[in-house]
Amino acid sequence: MTLSAAKIDEIVRNVLRELEARRAAPVTAPVVSAAVKSAEKSDSAEASPAVVIRGRVISEAVLAASGAAGKTVSLMRGAILTPSGRDYIRKYSVRLSSLLPQPEGSVSGLVLIAGKSPTAQSAAQAAGWKVAPVDEGFAAVTAARAAVAAQRVICVTEDPSIVACLLNRDSAVRAAVVTGQKGLDKLIRTMHPNVVCLASEGWSFNDLTRLLRLMSSVNGPAESWKEIVPGGTR
Repeated sequence: MTLSAAKIDEIVRNVLRELEARRAAPVTAPVVSAAVKSAEKSDSAEASPAVVIRGRVISEAVLAASGAAGKTVSLMRGAILTPSGRDYIRKYSVRLSSLLPQPEGSVSGLVLIAGKSPTAQSAAQAAGWKVAPVDEGFAAVTAARAAVAAQRVICVTEDPSIVACLLNRDSAVRAAVVTGQKGLDKLIRTMHPNVVCLASEGWSFNDLTRLLRLMSSVNGPAESWKEIVPGGTR
């Protein structure tokens, strides 16, 4: 069959129009259902590690100090959320995960704070330790002596060396002055102090919670520990 020139021109025009129409058509992105988006968000949340807070009272200060904003938080069984804690959770999209039981063999204690130390207070609450304010260092000595028979004690004062010195006059006390993280593990594992004295400033939340965890992991004097008796022998 022989095509006329007019017919060939018509075919060419039709082909060009089809090509132009295809080029002009918008490229549409694939539609992602809400269920898929929700699943992806859930997977992302599960992939990020949860923030574990082992405190009994969960306030805004505790959550903020733990860096909980936008993360999943695991709390201890029976933990109490304060009104400020609930507001923080709503404001910063904090997700609450499964509740954690109290670890077996863990030991809580008492943090005595002379003056103001909000970081120490937040760390104590996060670790499940009690907090008690004292007027000054000598008051911390008296309170620590009264409490040490039943629990671990942290004294946060301006003069930790003096407090530790006075406490160690009592043979039932093993008080240690801690100035930083260097050598902390060895000190705790070797001495098993039942009182730790530290300065009011210079400690971060993470460093303090680590110290409290170490203190909670030991109970009683170390096997190799012997008190010095009169005459200088052990």
